This record gives sequence, C-alpha cells and structure tokens, in this order.
Amino acid sequence: MASLLRLEGVQRAAGAFSGTGPRPVARGYRAGMAEPFITEDSDHPACGICPSLRLPRDAFVVYDRPSRECPFNPADGHRYTSDGTPACVHPDKIGVEPDRIAPPPERVVVEQEPPRKRWALFRSR
Repeated sequence: MASLLRLEGVQRAAGAFSGTGPRPVARGYRAGMAEPFITEDSDHPACGICPSLRLPRDAFVVYDRPSRECPFNPADGHRYTSDGTPACVHPDKIGVEPDRIAPPPERVVVEQEPPRKRWALFRSR
C-alpha cells in the first residue's frame, strides 16, 4: 500500500493527474519510430483504432470501405489484410485516396418456401 501511495505521489508530482503533464503521443513515436500520419495537430477526425494515428503513411493500406479483405481483429481492435498489414477503411476521414478498392458485398440468396396447400385439404371435405 505504501508503494502504491509513493507511486501516486510521484505521478502527481510529475503532473500526471493534474492535467499539466505532457500530452500522450501515439504508441511507438517516442521510441524512435517515424511520426504517425495523423498527429494531434491535424484536423482530420480519424477513428480511434485507425492505423494513421500510430503509423506513418507507408506502413498501412487504405481501403475505400470496410470489407472481408481486411477483417476486424477482436484481439487487438484493429483491421489487418491477409498478409498482416494494418488497414484503414475510411479514406475520407484521413484525407487520402484509397489504395485498394474493396470487392462488392456477397449477395445473400434467400430461398422462398413453396406455397402451403393447407386450405385445399379443408375444401375437399
């Protein structure tokens, strides 16, 4: 308990709880990676899971819309292509043209039931 209070005091002294500390930066940026495509200074309304918030532009692909070629991965909350490349599916939100065009959705075929002849049985009586 004492170590928890000590840690909280250190974080409070560093400005973590007061709101005066440094603003969070996209994962990996301070670790020496290239700057993300969309930064905090940008006015693009990117989604919270968009790879443009954490990766440079050449590190992800952009589809024109969601598709089965870049399914959502529930394990980490991002979309990936079959080869593991992160994918963005809202090019209008980040202000770029799509790299790939998603295939059209598969048509769902609904088989119709044959008409029932229940009333014909009652008429013959």
